[in-house]
Amino acid sequence: MSFKRQANVFVFLATGFGVGYIPYAPGTFGSLISILLFLVLGKLPPHSYIIFCVGFLFVSVWIVNRALPAFESDDPKEIVIDEIVGMLVALTLRHISFFDMALGFCLFRFFDISKLPPLSWIEKKVGGGWGVVLDDVIAGVYAFISLCIVHAIWRQV
Repeated sequence: MSFKRQANVFVFLATGFGVGYIPYAPGTFGSLISILLFLVLGKLPPHSYIIFCVGFLFVSVWIVNRALPAFESDDPKEIVIDEIVGMLVALTLRHISFFDMALGFCLFRFFDISKLPPLSWIEKKVGGGWGVVLDDVIAGVYAFISLCIVHAIWRQV
């Protein structure tokens, strides 16, 4: 396979099958892909789901590293595979309801967009695929922790 064709495959995957080219809020649309993916993966046993997420994290970094040369930016908005990984991390709770998915989505988008520490530092200091993906994974962890807190409070009410 030629380099150009190979690069196109990686760009296609990194942009969430082209969703990253949506002109308005590509990260939001990329995050929505993960909800569809979660509807299938959420049925896995918890350990299998976590193994999938960890594997997908490493595969995503590899894909982003292969796709980055096709872009002019270090963290192009068109690359949304990082949002997909981050949202899957946010939705790690078991027995998740539609409300949980919607709240997880909103929390993830909040943390991803606001870039609370150390997200802004990671985005600036860590390069390549890890720099693109890791800040979204941590935003997903923040959203996951927030969902756990909401669940703990909800049980107390």
